[in-house]
Amino acid sequence: MGDFVRKMAHDFYGYGRWSAPYWFIGPEQGGDGNEERAKAFSELGKDGLCDCKEFHKAINEFRWHREPPEEAKLQPTWRRLMLLLMPSLKLGTDPLALRRYQSRDWGMHEGETCVIELGGLAAKSFRTPIDRQSFREGRIKSIKERLNERIRQTDPYLRLVVMYGSSSRVAWKSICGYDFSKGGLLKHEKTVFAFMPSPTWPGQWDEEWIDLGVRIALG
Repeated sequence: MGDFVRKMAHDFYGYGRWSAPYWFIGPEQGGDGNEERAKAFSELGKDGLCDCKEFHKAINEFRWHREPPEEAKLQPTWRRLMLLLMPSLKLGTDPLALRRYQSRDWGMHEGETCVIELGGLAAKSFRTPIDRQSFREGRIKSIKERLNERIRQTDPYLRLVVMYGSSSRVAWKSICGYDFSKGGLLKHEKTVFAFMPSPTWPGQWDEEWIDLGVRIALG
């Protein structure tokens, strides 16, 4: 593992801004090209986060952020996470609304989402052989510390934390202290915690994600 990749595995948490009111925490980045991603992170990383659009531009991945948004392709994981978020933002869940949000707001430095990962390396699937253990405990500790710090802030307050991926359930409990079942919700002060399986796991329906989003929006 080269120095740039090692630094990414240790320090790169994802996209957006820590002060965002909506957090999404997943197992790891999808895709490949960790050398290219590590170079982009070294140039664009800010407090462990990058602007999603700028990062993908730097790795020559243009499908998700095309203009006009009608030409963008919906990223499968983000699509369902956005379906859950849209009711809280009072935005539509139709494909065009999702494409607009993905292209212009999702995981942006000036946006309202913090889209982070338990692992700093990218993999096409969980069968892809990458180092998932060397930095895991340190990253769990860091995410937990940032989460607790964020909960104490009130302007704006942290409205929602969504953790997804059943294989990482033990880590989610370590981070937030709660053990969830699928679709579980728990409110701590003003912050709602939610747990869902991986958005791309077979056998799910979009309506499940939208319905959970409506429940969250209604408080």
